[in-house]
Amino acid sequence: MNQEEYKKTRQFIERKALNLMAHEEKGHIKSAFPQENYTKYVIEGRTFYCVKTNSFKAIIEDYLVRAQGKYPEKFGTGNAIDVIEALYLINPIMPFEDFKEFLKNEQFAYVIESKDGEIIDKILRIDLYRHLVPSKVNPESGNYEFVGGILHAFRHFSINGINLSTGNEIHNIDAPECLLKLATKAFFMTNQEQNRVKSLVSRIDLDDKYYLKVAFFLEEESGVYFINTSHKELK
Repeated sequence: MNQEEYKKTRQFIERKALNLMAHEEKGHIKSAFPQENYTKYVIEGRTFYCVKTNSFKAIIEDYLVRAQGKYPEKFGTGNAIDVIEALYLINPIMPFEDFKEFLKNEQFAYVIESKDGEIIDKILRIDLYRHLVPSKVNPESGNYEFVGGILHAFRHFSINGINLSTGNEIHNIDAPECLLKLATKAFFMTNQEQNRVKSLVSRIDLDDKYYLKVAFFLEEESGVYFINTSHKELK
């Protein structure tokens, strides 16, 4: 990435982020990122940039795999609180209740596409998670589940035979970053169907038996898309 492309990318993200802040009536929002927070994906000859906040970057590139290896009993339990506790134990720098709020408040990545040095007017925001809600599958258990974001999607994936989130599915990937690339491909590079107003659905090949189905939600005022939900679907 040269400086001119970085400048255009930064300006584009700032504009989208500030529009989102105004719509959500927040007092602040993260809108400017140093160049070292950019990860370049080249997928089938197309160029994308995944721009991560510092904490999102640390979790995806380091803490999640460390937590999974050190506290495997906290993954695949059906309870999102266990996953958060495992991440917390890697670096307990604040009270746990504050940490839960910290993770769902402005910890995210933006994904954009660059073509010939110009930024395509389409943007995907991937949060760690949007909400924590009581489990719908087992409401009497006292468990919680992730709604939206990458920790919701990770329930379908594993590393070294250990689920990366709350689920019990084993579908090994090399690193958490792989799912960000899958989400990028689903959003930018597949034919999408509109299943209802402001919602798009994509399907990409996961393996010989399954598609990964990803639903994206559009916040119309800012033009920012979010991951709403994802699940495996039989071919």
